[in-house]
Amino acid sequence: MSKLSSTAILALVASASALQPVLDTSLTIDQEFDTWASVYGKFYETEELKAQRKQVFQANRETVISHNEEFEKGIHSFNLELNHLADLTNKEYRDSMLGFESKISTTAGQTFKAKNGTVPTFWDWRTNATNVVGAVKNQGSCGSCWAFSAVATMEGAYNQKTGKVNSFSEQELVDCTNGGANTCSLGGQMYQGIEYAIANGIMAETDYPYKGSSGHACAFDKTKSIHQFSSYTNITSGDENALKTATYEKPIISVGIDASSIWFQLYFGGVFDVKSCKNTEDQLDHGVSVVGYGTDPKSKKDYWTVRNSWGGFWGMKGYILMVRNKDNQCGVATQACFADL
Repeated sequence: MSKLSSTAILALVASASALQPVLDTSLTIDQEFDTWASVYGKFYETEELKAQRKQVFQANRETVISHNEEFEKGIHSFNLELNHLADLTNKEYRDSMLGFESKISTTAGQTFKAKNGTVPTFWDWRTNATNVVGAVKNQGSCGSCWAFSAVATMEGAYNQKTGKVNSFSEQELVDCTNGGANTCSLGGQMYQGIEYAIANGIMAETDYPYKGSSGHACAFDKTKSIHQFSSYTNITSGDENALKTATYEKPIISVGIDASSIWFQLYFGGVFDVKSCKNTEDQLDHGVSVVGYGTDPKSKKDYWTVRNSWGGFWGMKGYILMVRNKDNQCGVATQACFADL
């Protein structure tokens, strides 16, 4: 790689995290790509592969610049960045990062019934309660988002009960749910992961650590199970008011969304509002979790606070604000549920 000064490296990092890209015009595209690759720990085995990735990076760079120029003019309510996914085409991104196979359970799930009364206009389990929401995790390039989403709602319920942050094992769900049939390439459904924990229990992350791969034999140890859940509750499909009430009453809601667009792939901040985002059951492709809701004072848009599983360097430290009360955009309320102790 070309050697660059620390000033040039900081300039590139700034361009990937500021509200408006501050591009260092002294850098060639080769230097810029090398610096980006260094920042995100990217290594390419051959020069041919590196050239291919650089070409994709350049195309995504143009998308980011064009979109963020429109963001500065007020055309969009969110902006983009050259994040760790910037060397992937949108198809490659969808194939490697999205592993949710949408299907609503018709078996064990109950239906959420909201209590009478009003709920606050703003709520965030990260700040309105202590020791409920743990650190953002990273699924890597395995399509295991469904397991992370299922674990998130189980952790939320158990953390609220115990008053401390617990970390459950996503790898256990990948290896053991459906006999390990929900592989990284095929994905799975969140309710299946919760149903597994109802039937068997779930271990701690430290006892069953995440590998970021599938095809391993199930290594569940009943003696190390932290908790065996009793049931889970489905929220009426498409009902954003019910989801809002559930988000206020129950910590961390598991949801499926449409995350297929290049704008989601390269999202940085603001309220994600994309008219083309789909919301029917068969169009959802990513499992995430809702930890709150509110209204953005700048754009005046209502939003859901959504926790992703791509590490703290994606989006808003691992989170995204997704538009709310706009015809269930991206399907946030289409397939939502929470775990019951």
